[in-house]
Amino acid sequence: MSFDAAAEALYAGSLATFVAERKRLAAELKAAGDKTGAATLNKLGRPGASAWAVNQLYRQARAEWDALLAVTERLRQGDLSVVALQRAALATLRTKAIELLKGEGNAASEAVLARIETNLLALAATGWSPDVPGRLVDDRAAPGFDALAGFAAAAASAPVVTPTAPAVAVEAVAPQAVAAPPAPDLAALERRVAERTREREDARALVERAQSTVAHLTAS
Repeated sequence: MSFDAAAEALYAGSLATFVAERKRLAAELKAAGDKTGAATLNKLGRPGASAWAVNQLYRQARAEWDALLAVTERLRQGDLSVVALQRAALATLRTKAIELLKGEGNAASEAVLARIETNLLALAATGWSPDVPGRLVDDRAAPGFDALAGFAAAAASAPVVTPTAPAVAVEAVAPQAVAAPPAPDLAALERRVAERTREREDARALVERAQSTVAHLTAS
């Protein structure tokens, strides 16, 4: 067994048996002649419940994970139409995290779930580095989340343009009569403004959720 295979098996396993499994795998590497790998494996940190759950989501809910990555990238590029999709992806992963935690006999407290959501958004926004994917040990700090919220905040502060009837330049034509310009589709314009307003509200809600999560993590 290689070091990478041993490390992967370790972080894919149960949180309750992490320490014992680390010792067993290190002994196996040492017996195979990889003393350096064994020593390095013995130094790998045991993740907390929230980091462990994120590691398992990466392995066991890859489709949902990839969906979160996709919508987060679109949001980073300024596409506010995916804010609701991002919330839905987070909600799905949150539900799966609760199942994973309960399967381990751990309480899925709001504090733990808040850290999981912060980890998910931070990883989706900035990537796994310097951690190896699926081997998160420490919870990601809130600034990674703030970086994402900043995109939403900037978009939310964008002014909404009130629809007005477009000015139509009419060239003087003689002696022919000038055709009247078509009436502007005010209903369509109003729909566009309503959609833009909803997007702003969704973005504002995302920012408020980020601030609430950061405040919760700071207080805990």
